[in-house]
Amino acid sequence: MFLRVLKKDLLRKKTMNVVLLLLIALSATFAASSVSNMVTVNNALDYFAQESNLADYYLILQQQESDIGAIDDWMASSDAITNGRSQEYLLLTEEKVTHDGKEVWTNSGGLSFTTVPVDGDYVFADDKRIEHIAPGEIALSYSICEHSGLELGDTITVTSGDTTCELTVTYVMKDMLFGSDFIGFNRAILSETDYRALADEAEAGDLRTLYSLSTDDMSPLLQEKNALSYAAVYEFEGSLLRSTFYMEIITFSLLIIVAVVLMAIAFVLLHFAISFTIQEDYREIGIMKGIGVSAAAIKGLYAFKYVCIAVVGAGMGFLASLPFSGILLGPLNNTLLMGDAQQSFGLRIVCALFVVLLILAFVWLGTHKVQKLTAIQAIRGGATGERYVRKGLIHLATSTRISTVSFLAVNDIFSGLRNYLSLTVALVLGITLVVLPANAANTLKSDGLSEYFALGTPDVVIDNKRYDTYVGAGGLQRLEQDMQEMEEEFAQQGVALTLDMRYQYNVKVYVDDPTTARHIVATHYMREGETGLAALEGSAPHLGNEIAMTRMEMEVLGVEVGDRVQVVLGSTDRAYLITGSYENMINLGLGLTFSTQLPPDSEAFGEPAGMTGTFVDRDAVPAQIEQLKEAYPSYTLWTAREFITSSIGDIYGTITGVKNMILVLVFGVNLLVVMLLSKTLLARNRGEIALLKSLGFANGALVRWQVTRMALVAVAALVVGLLLASALNPAMVRLTFGLMGAPNIPAVIEPLETFVLYPALLLAGTVVAVFLSVLSLRGVDKRAFDAIE
Repeated sequence: MFLRVLKKDLLRKKTMNVVLLLLIALSATFAASSVSNMVTVNNALDYFAQESNLADYYLILQQQESDIGAIDDWMASSDAITNGRSQEYLLLTEEKVTHDGKEVWTNSGGLSFTTVPVDGDYVFADDKRIEHIAPGEIALSYSICEHSGLELGDTITVTSGDTTCELTVTYVMKDMLFGSDFIGFNRAILSETDYRALADEAEAGDLRTLYSLSTDDMSPLLQEKNALSYAAVYEFEGSLLRSTFYMEIITFSLLIIVAVVLMAIAFVLLHFAISFTIQEDYREIGIMKGIGVSAAAIKGLYAFKYVCIAVVGAGMGFLASLPFSGILLGPLNNTLLMGDAQQSFGLRIVCALFVVLLILAFVWLGTHKVQKLTAIQAIRGGATGERYVRKGLIHLATSTRISTVSFLAVNDIFSGLRNYLSLTVALVLGITLVVLPANAANTLKSDGLSEYFALGTPDVVIDNKRYDTYVGAGGLQRLEQDMQEMEEEFAQQGVALTLDMRYQYNVKVYVDDPTTARHIVATHYMREGETGLAALEGSAPHLGNEIAMTRMEMEVLGVEVGDRVQVVLGSTDRAYLITGSYENMINLGLGLTFSTQLPPDSEAFGEPAGMTGTFVDRDAVPAQIEQLKEAYPSYTLWTAREFITSSIGDIYGTITGVKNMILVLVFGVNLLVVMLLSKTLLARNRGEIALLKSLGFANGALVRWQVTRMALVAVAALVVGLLLASALNPAMVRLTFGLMGAPNIPAVIEPLETFVLYPALLLAGTVVAVFLSVLSLRGVDKRAFDAIE
């Protein structure tokens, strides 16, 4: 009997059942794919770290004899270090690494060369560890190859001093230590022969040493390290490396939200379908009750039908999640060592079963109306014989300012708001899902983002290919002289601008106990003016003994604005007053900024991090940038946004891709919901349509009635959705930028895109879908009054 009833009902409500099936399949696809992929990425990161044999703490030092000796002696004598290793690196600027005469892309202005790692920090190609590289070969990261258009077999030219090496790209490698765009550092692996040939010609300032330290307890290691005197280019904990792949995790988090929203739409639509079916089947239900069938048994009939649909839909979703997961994981396969982490069939099955169980519970609760229907209602045509509530809030006699068609549309909405709940929910959640990622993407491409990368608000960022000469003894003097000469040269070209340089030091900061000091990156602007502090609370530092700190750094140290901290800069240990807090996406939100009144410390090790320029003529910025590019072809000039993209990778492109996928999905789901709702209401209104036809209403007027009521509901839902998206913008910002250190960055909204383009697309889709769905009312006979109550 169950199978006969199921077959009959499935054929009788084909549109409704197909739409529900597709929604459930989509929900299961996104749930299974996003959840399993998030787990896969987390497992892959653990697996990658384990196979790479990463250390717990890293130090990058310039090869100063005193600094190297201090770390070597400590590493040899410390009980806190269970394993320590060092490896030499050669840093060459971009113009010294070329392919077909063009500079090879790096996201840090230079590329570090080293030999094959032996005891840890391994690199991989084709999921196998690279253990040997022959002379004349080189291994490059996927990011470098992708941005530079390099493929296996291509040749690059590397120059150091008077030595030039022609190297063939033999491996596109996966590197957890320095393989992420976000870390801002890249390495290339050479043979020992080629490396020595290049390193022997290098200047002292071009050589670095990477120390990798492993420990069983981080606290004593940090205490011992803080007691040493050395200058580090950079240092960080190994656990930080997981965070450099955070964008992939955020992408899957967004897709989990999409799955939840699709389930919400499916549940609302399911509730509508159940209610409509029960109202339509009042005769059958009444008769079954009249012959003694229990309400629970009748509910079981409906549950059986929808569970069958849920099982099939979840099965389709599970199968679709297999290739869909592979598509989503495709880019990660180029950068992460996945191992067996991709085999997550069990988790996908669990997600699909969870969808089925949710639907079963929802169906059982949604069929409660079965208990209210009685045999007498089957006799009275579905009515109880009592109705004391007037239908509708407006009346034709008093609504003289609107047309009859408009009155019918508005009256239908107010008379049965529940009938339009599914469309309302679909559009509210849909426009919210589209707008939030769009706002995040617009924020990433906005000019104001440069403040969150300690650039201030420059017109141009310039690499004059002499950054390496500003490191070490006399570097600051050369920098000041070069900036002055460049300003004069640009003025001779008819371009007046003011230059500044963002200089960075690696400093130690502590409150009371020097052994608990933290090594962080401090920013120092060479000239007065820009401070590059975004979301500033308090005031920017003005005096030489004042600093501003990022909020995340202050939380770690447990200090507030007005407190004093000790900062060790070079050989100077000095107390500084914290005058303000700010947000910064450099170094994942950690750092501090000195006042421009503090003279640069020539003894402390520092590195240039970006020469910025502000034009005097504010009305012709793009033209002046192009003029400088033509006059100085050896220089690299970026806008602030281009510089940020080159430094951290194309995060904007990632979020834009997710946004576009969601837009297509929301548009498709909205069309399905509209078509289902239109056809269902058309069937319910069959009697009213016949009556109106007999009164002289033309088919065109009746189509306008159906379209108008759906359009009005859509407009109201879109307005509510836009208001909801505005309220949720801060949460979206925290999700997207919080891990980077800027949870309070203001979302940038493009009014035409947000309030015109996306609503217009969804509204147009709604109107077209309704119009096509209700054209069949032309076939309704004037004498079909049987459906009127």
